Amino acid sequence: KLCDVSVPERAQVLRTIVAELQRIGSHLLWLGTWGLDLGGAIGGGASLFMHCFREREMVMELFEELTGCRFHYNHHMVGGQRHDVPAGWDVKVKGFLDLLDGRIDEYENLCENTIFKARAVGVGVVDPILAMELGVSGPVARASGIDHDLRRDAPYCAYDRVDVQVPVRTEGDCWARYL
Repeated sequence: KLCDVSVPERAQVLRTIVAELQRIGSHLLWLGTWGLDLGGAIGGGASLFMHCFREREMVMELFEELTGCRFHYNHHMVGGQRHDVPAGWDVKVKGFLDLLDGRIDEYENLCENTIFKARAVGVGVVDPILAMELGVSGPVARASGIDHDLRRDAPYCAYDRVDVQVPVRTEGDCWARYL
């Protein structure tokens, strides 16, 4: 907008796909390392980490195939995208998403135990007023009952064409942030 340059629709869609893959990778990184932070709660802390990083590696491989880089992939550029989709990449992305969908139960099974819940339920409560005062956003705000997501509320890229499902909880604790 600053440069009065429009981004072609194909680039907007690709930016959205890459952003969502990055979001998945980020959430896998968080959940896996959180499992380690909980120590002995989940298979010595390593099981959840290994499960999450198994899929996160697949995200990194998709980025590497798309851009040549796993991190700092320098994909967006003014007016469009630096890289086009390589042949077959879309099929690999869809395959990954199908696989991930089938593995969510694994994550939930690893997190559904008394030690995990004892270290998450009622811990680190942030009520909605404090959340607003602190200016928190994302999962922390939504776990505190604040129904706000920029992808839905101020769409960018191609998010105006995506049905963004926004999970909101009211407990404000670590368990709500996980959920």
